[in-house]
Amino acid sequence: MEGEGAVGRAYYFRGTMNGHEVASAPGFTQIFSPQPNLIEKQEFHANEYATIAAGNDARVMATVRGFGLHGAPLCFVFHEGAAPPCLSAGVLARPGEYQFHAFEINHLSPLAEKALEPIVGTQALSLAYHGHRRVSGSWATPRLRLQFAAERFQAVEDYVRALEAFGGVQRRTAPYPAWTYEPVYCTWHDQVALACAMFSKPFQLRRHGSGTGLRGSLHQEHCVRWLRLLEDHGLRPGTFIIDATWQIRRGDPEADPAKFPDLRTLIDDCHRKGIRVILWVNGWDRDGCPMLNA
Repeated sequence: MEGEGAVGRAYYFRGTMNGHEVASAPGFTQIFSPQPNLIEKQEFHANEYATIAAGNDARVMATVRGFGLHGAPLCFVFHEGAAPPCLSAGVLARPGEYQFHAFEINHLSPLAEKALEPIVGTQALSLAYHGHRRVSGSWATPRLRLQFAAERFQAVEDYVRALEAFGGVQRRTAPYPAWTYEPVYCTWHDQVALACAMFSKPFQLRRHGSGTGLRGSLHQEHCVRWLRLLEDHGLRPGTFIIDATWQIRRGDPEADPAKFPDLRTLIDDCHRKGIRVILWVNGWDRDGCPMLNA
């Protein structure tokens, strides 16, 4: 295409007819998304909004509750229950072309949201650029690859192999280490559950979720107790994530000695049991980060 300006969104299988936005009518009932989320919802109705994205974006969080804060293969799979076949739709892009924020299905523009029948957005796939991609002259969108497969996960695997052959990802030659297939345990939900006991009303936890509420729910003794509880039930994670508020300041990787008086020993004990440890940090809180002069 030719033009000048910023790209807001690139649509696939969507256009205008007699001045109205339209998309295809569905020939399937379900959409599978490989995008992880905290409410374990990966199946969507044919006209339901779904997104595969990365980051803590308010536009995504407002619609997909419990977004997983990290991305997934850019591939939706359309199917009818467990009956084969299914159809995948995956983005083929090369390095330098990943300038969009999200791959979405059934995004409704402000005009389409006012329509009486929500089917106008069904089967419409799109890439959300939010104006970050500027065009001056010619520009081509990433390709969209469609392929049939016997079942959902096979469809995603086929897409990843096709993306590798296309040059969209680095080709991996080494086998995956065995520990990558082991369970991952994160303290977050235990922290939330413990913090809930500190407040009598849910809204209080929401107000103080990143402050006093959750800050008081993570200590070294809690981590030891939670790991022991897993062990008592015959469960051993391959990776242990110590989540938010283990630091004195969010943006400074210095453990809070009042909460973790001997973090080194906790980590060494995990390593002796073959458990890898991740200290969680976020990328949007500058508390404790040195500020550069303007």
